[in-house]
Amino acid sequence: MRSKLVKILFATVAAFVALCTQAATETVNGIEWKYMVTEEGTAVIGSGEWYAAVDESTSGAITIPSTLGGCPVVEIGDYAFYDCSSITSVTIPDSVTSIGDSAFR
Repeated sequence: MRSKLVKILFATVAAFVALCTQAATETVNGIEWKYMVTEEGTAVIGSGEWYAAVDESTSGAITIPSTLGGCPVVEIGDYAFYDCSSITSVTIPDSVTSIGDSAFR
């Protein structure tokens, strides 16, 4: 009985987490952006050192889109551009209100 209850609880938590955030990718101007959609309907590019915003081979001047998946980009996650040493400049849209730790490390 207890095992069944734990399984139900785990499934409920997993479903809730899936509803709260959705991982997605979208190609804009030849760059594939990785982002999460929050439960508030906003987009966060990158999401920690395991989830970079762009491929680390991305190079040159880039512009972060103001929307991804129809959602406003409001945050640059921790380590979003980690090891992207070939990017020469980044234009950030006005919609971004938060930049995570070591986002451009």
